[in-house]
Amino acid sequence: MHRILTFPDHLRLINERSNAFRAAVSAAPSLDLRVPTHPERTLFDLVQHVGMGRRKSAAIIAAGPADAPPDKSAWEDGVGAPRERGPSWPGGPSASNN
Repeated sequence: MHRILTFPDHLRLINERSNAFRAAVSAAPSLDLRVPTHPERTLFDLVQHVGMGRRKSAAIIAAGPADAPPDKSAWEDGVGAPRERGPSWPGGPSASNN
């Protein structure tokens, strides 16, 4: 039997999984690694893709109850965080800033 998640449970799971994803990306030796299930994509591409989904979810939640989802411009305002703002790892783009 499927359990319907409450809104707080849904937000908690998003937060937990976002933290796990952030930790996994931070542990990677490079954003240029290929994604095993999609070899044409790099880890950086995957981070951009997941980030877009997170921004979309945040825009929908921030809009509150509505008859339709918010306009795409609420989350498609660019390509997300630049590579330079990526996580810090040995030899990574943020490592020199630590």
